[in-house]
Amino acid sequence: MTFGPRRAIEAGRAWSRKEIPMSEARAAAFAAHAAARDAGHAAACAAARAAGHAAATAHVAGHATHAATYAAKAAAFASCPTEATAVTTAERIWQYQQLLQREAYIQSSPTEKG
Repeated sequence: MTFGPRRAIEAGRAWSRKEIPMSEARAAAFAAHAAARDAGHAAACAAARAAGHAAATAHVAGHATHAATYAAKAAAFASCPTEATAVTTAERIWQYQQLLQREAYIQSSPTEKG
């Protein structure tokens, strides 16, 4: 099995569906961070870090904010310098919209009665 940023994203999603244990998502996060250290471009490094922090959210929820920050950095680094601010703003708006959608989904979901 190959490990890296894409696998970290897949692992984070699998963990959220309760398909893998937290330890497997965490291992995938470490592998993504290793890939970030080996990346030859700032955008690739930031994207790998974003994936690593996203998967690490299975271990500590606070990693989610780091994932969002690195995703915005990756978008900025991948754009031309004159568009970096606009690209970063667009990424942050998209992230906020995702949070609103998830909040609406959570609020509309029936709660489990135990």
